[in-house]
Amino acid sequence: APSPTSTASTISSTASLLLVGAAARASAAVLMHPFAVVKTRFEAGVIPRHHSVHAALLSIARLEGSSGLYRGLGITLLRDCPFSAVYFAAYSTLSSTMQELPPHPLRHLFQGLVAGVIATVATHPQDVVKTRVQLSGTGEGAFNAKAVLKTWAAIKDIYQNEGLLRFWRGLSARTLRRAGVAAITWTTYESVLQYYKTSLGV
Repeated sequence: APSPTSTASTISSTASLLLVGAAARASAAVLMHPFAVVKTRFEAGVIPRHHSVHAALLSIARLEGSSGLYRGLGITLLRDCPFSAVYFAAYSTLSSTMQELPPHPLRHLFQGLVAGVIATVATHPQDVVKTRVQLSGTGEGAFNAKAVLKTWAAIKDIYQNEGLLRFWRGLSARTLRRAGVAAITWTTYESVLQYYKTSLGV
């Protein structure tokens, strides 16, 4: 059985990974959020396809102010911070569990894939709410929301009008994308790192 000291060390290490992952993702989310708003509106057809990203940013800033560029930031942080925290903690835990196995791309692919699936499933409802908030006030989208919605109002709107299952719509597509990216990213990173260690003695 693991000693109390070993258990405490494991808990501390996991907590550190959660905090580091969340902090890193929060920084990136704040800096890149205006571009995420533009991306969401491009995908929904709110912004004409012939517009450039620069023109879209200027248009939103002019018509809606800075609040338009940062619409949905709160729910984005509630999605991205837990995603990165769970993602890094899950990958690290799997790496520790499988450390007796020899380094192999398939092992890293599996670890990245599983970590990506866990993190995506855990944060999908937030992603649905984020999209609803970012599109609110545009009069576009399946719900044609013309009023700007705050996070809690968007949650109530989805639940009352579309039911609980709406929070999980699109899960399979998002899981395939996010988990696939995670698997490829970690496999590439670990493979390159292993190459430098074995071939170059770094």
